[in-house]
Amino acid sequence: MPTIAVVSTDAARADRVVAALSRYLQREGRPAEIVVVDPLALLASVGSFAVVVALDHVPPTVPVPVVSGMPFVLGTDPRGALSDLHRALELARRRGA
Repeated sequence: MPTIAVVSTDAARADRVVAALSRYLQREGRPAEIVVVDPLALLASVGSFAVVVALDHVPPTVPVPVVSGMPFVLGTDPRGALSDLHRALELARRRGA
């Protein structure tokens, strides 16, 4: 099962994104674990994540797909972010992550 890292230093924002992602993944029938990490923890364990959903800055050297989580926080249409997430999870599935 792939693991999605939500990168945030703000717990309230992270909770909103986790709830939205959980609903989406359940609706799509895609099992995944979602964890909230701060940017430093991300760098320490980046290899264990299939996808990163960023609410804070993520260095461009992170070797996994990064999707913006801001549409969930701002209340704008998240279809683009969900489409990016779907593609990233599919790539991770093909890699065996």
